[in-house]
This record gives sequence, structure tokens and C-alpha cells, in this order.
Amino acid sequence: MKNIINTSEVMRFVINGLIATAVHFSILYLCINFLMLNYDGISNLIGAVFGTLSSFVGNKVFVFKDSKGNIFMQSSKFLMLYTIMVINHGLFLYYWSDISNHNYIIGFVLITMMNTVLSYFCNKYKVFN
Repeated sequence: MKNIINTSEVMRFVINGLIATAVHFSILYLCINFLMLNYDGISNLIGAVFGTLSSFVGNKVFVFKDSKGNIFMQSSKFLMLYTIMVINHGLFLYYWSDISNHNYIIGFVLITMMNTVLSYFCNKYKVFN
């Protein structure tokens, strides 16, 4: 049976995720605080696009570097997975901060933690398998 958790791979995933999250959050923060975009959910969506691009490249060349799959198939599966996650992230943050008036940073952290677990297992077993 295939090892479910590879510690080295998980650490690379976490590092890549931190970098992609930093890209995502930096764009979110820039949109809200410097571009004065008044919609946190839209700002989050813009950041998510850039974070997702960063994540794919990192997952392909750093995390799951032994994956020999077709890059077109991998990128298609990744795009579908991350489209779902971006929508989930955007809707959660929209509800959390725009509707419920909670701090967008706390909401960002909460939904990012939930999506991280989903992302690792989907990437490992569905995208880069």
C-alpha cells in the first residue's frame, strides 16, 4: 500500500503553500489597502488567482517533483481543483467579512487552513499522482 503521508513531501507542500499564501495575501492586502478596492471578496479573488499560479508551479517542480504525468492533464486537474477552492475561499471570505463584518485576516486564516488539508490530498492523489 502506498504511504499516505511522506514527511519530506508534506514539508515541501507546507513551504510551497506558505509562499503561495504570501503571494495571495499580499495581493489581497494591496487591493484593499492601497488600491482601495471596497470589496474584500473581490480583492481575495484577485489574490487567489496569483496565489494559485504560484502554487501550481511550486507543486509541479518542488513538492511533487517525481510526478511524471502529462503537464496538460495535471494543469487541467489543478485548475478544476483550485477553481473550486477559490470559489470556496471567496464565498467564505465574502460572507465572513462583507456580510458578517468580521476581520478579513481572521477569515483568511480560517479558510486557508481548511483548504490546505483538502489541497494536499487532492494534489497528491488526483492531480500529481
